[in-house]
Amino acid sequence: MCCLIILLAACSSNFDESTALTATNIAQNETPDFVIEASIHDEYDNCIEISQASFWEEGDTGRLLANHLSSTTRVLMDGERYLTDDEIVLTMHLSSEPVWNSDRELLATVGGPITICVYPVQIWWGTHVMTLQLSSTSGTEYEYSWIVEK
Repeated sequence: MCCLIILLAACSSNFDESTALTATNIAQNETPDFVIEASIHDEYDNCIEISQASFWEEGDTGRLLANHLSSTTRVLMDGERYLTDDEIVLTMHLSSEPVWNSDRELLATVGGPITICVYPVQIWWGTHVMTLQLSSTSGTEYEYSWIVEK
């Protein structure tokens, strides 16, 4: 991760101290359990794959959870602007995923992974922080942030 920070500092035309601190914080954070894979290549190719099972709560059905996640997922760019529906592509994989309790007993089955790809229309040169914001059906909030370089 150290090399990523050095790369960001060397390549960014508007890299300032607050961006460096944010990039360092993000680089040091562990990936949350709900993130299956983060595929971040550049400002035009960055997708996050999440597990619906991580958001399941007692009383949720697969359809209820999938509809909730698809309608409430948002992406914040640089802490200032939410990306529009035209800038986010959300793909639900047609499969099922089990939800187990600590004794490995099956509690429920929910839909498969969801892939969220972002394609910001207005992105300027420099380092940018993208923050994926989601919530469970009861309102518990989750976030995952990553750095995008242009």
